[in-house]
Amino acid sequence: MHGTEHSIPVMPLIYAFINFGIFVSLLVYFLKKPVTSFLVERKKRTLAFIDESSAAFETSEKNFKQVTFRMDNIKADADAFLNRIIEDSNDAGKKLISEAKKAAGSIQDDARMLVEAEYRQAYKKLKFSVIDRIMLKAGKEITDTLEDGQKNRYLDEYYDISREQGNR
Repeated sequence: MHGTEHSIPVMPLIYAFINFGIFVSLLVYFLKKPVTSFLVERKKRTLAFIDESSAAFETSEKNFKQVTFRMDNIKADADAFLNRIIEDSNDAGKKLISEAKKAAGSIQDDARMLVEAEYRQAYKKLKFSVIDRIMLKAGKEITDTLEDGQKNRYLDEYYDISREQGNR
């Protein structure tokens, strides 16, 4: 009796394995295509994602190298930019000085012309003033020393000469 009390029934165990085999066979028969297509599609998506990630990584790495290069060269770029600004300001300063010299030359020429015109005007006034004084003095001398007939003749000549000079 000892042997029969602890014995495991074999037939139910065999039926369970057969049922399980049938169940797995049915699962494989009905689910093989959808699961396979799902897994193939998932593999394609995963590979595409890996390719995109690799391309993005390469682009990021390239951009990082460019930024690193630019950061390394930023001092040289800043110095070049500063030198360009200094050259431009020097050129602008030279141009401004050149224009100022031209303007100063023009002002000097204008001033020279004005001074010459004023000089000519003053010379004319002085000339007529001297002539008037000489004539007054001569008139006084003539009046004091000449007779009336001679005086009239000299006065007529004086008026004629004065009119001729006034018309010039």
